[in-house]
Amino acid sequence: MGASRLEVLVVGLGAIGSIYAYVLDASGLVNVSAVARSNFDLIKNQGLHIKSEKFGTKEGWRPHHLYSSIGAAAVKRYDYVIVTSKCVPEVLPTSKILEPLLCDVYTSAYGQPTYVLFQNGFDIERELYERLRTVTERPSVISAALHIFTNQAGAVVNHNAYEELYLGVYRPDDYTTTVNSVEEQYTLDRIGRALKRGGSKTNIVPEVQRYKFDKNMRNVVFSGLCVLTGYPIMALFRPPPQDGQSYEVYVHPAHTELIEEYSLGLAEDIFEDCVRIGHAMGIPDSFECFRPGAGRALVEMMRKMFTCPDASTKPSTLIDLEKGAPMEIEPVWGSVVRLAKRLEVAAPHVKMMYSIMLVKQNQIMRKRACA
Repeated sequence: MGASRLEVLVVGLGAIGSIYAYVLDASGLVNVSAVARSNFDLIKNQGLHIKSEKFGTKEGWRPHHLYSSIGAAAVKRYDYVIVTSKCVPEVLPTSKILEPLLCDVYTSAYGQPTYVLFQNGFDIERELYERLRTVTERPSVISAALHIFTNQAGAVVNHNAYEELYLGVYRPDDYTTTVNSVEEQYTLDRIGRALKRGGSKTNIVPEVQRYKFDKNMRNVVFSGLCVLTGYPIMALFRPPPQDGQSYEVYVHPAHTELIEEYSLGLAEDIFEDCVRIGHAMGIPDSFECFRPGAGRALVEMMRKMFTCPDASTKPSTLIDLEKGAPMEIEPVWGSVVRLAKRLEVAAPHVKMMYSIMLVKQNQIMRKRACA
């Protein structure tokens, strides 16, 4: 008799949540439940149309159980709850989103699952971890560093061939533990096995905060420049159209050399701020992004990705800015500024970005409050 399936609840069926819910379902090892708040009716009626170069195409896909709210989903035990909703703590902390699962009534009836946070930013887990300590003696939180390009338009979820995931146990303020306990490894392996079986390139690591910080560095630099300029990454790299090509965002020849010297020079300066913070955390030079010359290497990698004519990806923060929606400022930039202050590391370029973004975020929230 085979092992029973894992019970997994995915919170949020945006692009990220949809892809990984589909991956877990494809594994054959998981009963997938999902909460779709804003797009519940659409998914209920049409399903999701998954179009992935890596995971294949599936028309009309639905999870095993679909709920319109966390409260509606809080009717059974889950092994894991994967949170893919945006982390904007000044608008709605993650613990408030999950409140029906964190109350005494649910805990008494079903116990507490392991929470897996598929969210942007660094040290986003702390607020949920502290809330969990009020309902259980042993909070179980898994951090995730995602590398994926995917977007969603209505019921259609598009994804290219790029995807890699790092999972590890969240340990507050511990950046140097390099061995998982037996219990930690078991918790990670159960969900990791399902993700791998479904086709994900999932890596189980003991020092996940290093990978989280590494991933966040890239967002700090390039998502930050996109938000400050109001243009996608192609505005830093892509040459003008040639021989019948047609696209709008590119580097006009009038400023090619200046953008190379100053704009991309600033990108390297921001990156170096993050490297200094990472070294103070105890991250060794053996990590790719902390080796000498890594800032220039990252710029060249982004150049390769975003000079092609069909490049169209926008950071989620830029999309939110264009929509007038609150952005993930605190988890991506604010967390780094606070960490630098705590470690007494100078990070003037990141601090400058954060100070400007705070004004943008504040005005977005003002307009929404007045609407």
